Amino acid sequence: KAYRHPDLDARLRRERTRSEARLTGDARSVGVPTPVVRDVDPEAGRLEFEFVGRADLTEAVSAPRVRSVGRHLARCHDAGFVHGDPTPRNVRVGGDRVYLIDFGLGYYTDHVEDYAMDLHVFEGALAGTATEPVGLIDAFENAYCEAGDGRVLDRLREIETRGRYQ
Repeated sequence: KAYRHPDLDARLRRERTRSEARLTGDARSVGVPTPVVRDVDPEAGRLEFEFVGRADLTEAVSAPRVRSVGRHLARCHDAGFVHGDPTPRNVRVGGDRVYLIDFGLGYYTDHVEDYAMDLHVFEGALAGTATEPVGLIDAFENAYCEAGDGRVLDRLREIETRGRYQ
């Protein structure tokens, strides 16, 4: 980014590269399908991942797949971190497996609000890409509720009442 000081930019790229690799590995360690991190070069800001899935969720959306995303996010949240950008484009589909990718905006947190915002982002993106989003959102929320903390859905309902999200 041309407007950032080169030293600051280099430091941010190193930190973000390491963080994305760590969060991807942490998600995998709690049972969330993610690509294997093959190589990390923080100085270059480069990550190399295993290839997963032939399509993203926008190309292969279905209720069973969005249920998988709900369960995957619940596992991440239970482990104390958010994905940060859980959109259908950041979900890869390979056969019966649904993989979460691109944890570049993720972070560690124990705040219910942060977890609810993860759900809000996914649902908003799903509503903008799916032709019949209501049933898919219901499937997603039901799976999240079965696998995760019900307080997160309560907070999501609160977030939805805020003026800027209506």
